[in-house]
Amino acid sequence: MPATINDLLLWYKASGIQEASITIPLVELIISFLLLTICLLLRFPRVGLIVAYLFTYRWGWLFYLHNNFSGQQARNLFLTGYIIFGIIVLALTVVAMTMPGRASSND
Repeated sequence: MPATINDLLLWYKASGIQEASITIPLVELIISFLLLTICLLLRFPRVGLIVAYLFTYRWGWLFYLHNNFSGQQARNLFLTGYIIFGIIVLALTVVAMTMPGRASSND
């Protein structure tokens, strides 16, 4: 039976995700900033975007590991959505970056 919008809103309110917090390790934050700075200084913006995506995806995984969901179903739903949307975004990003685009001023 498909869930209605009202069911999804009720689940979201009951899940407690909006009150959740995440602690990002300082070492990972420093490494992220250093890698992004190096990518931008060496004019590799596409590599920098991938680096930013991977670190953000990692921090989302930390959120998943340390969050106490209201039940196993909520935890499984979050994990499934997280993995599926992560793969979709990564695939679309790689495809978009491999396609020839407009000529930039750096060429």
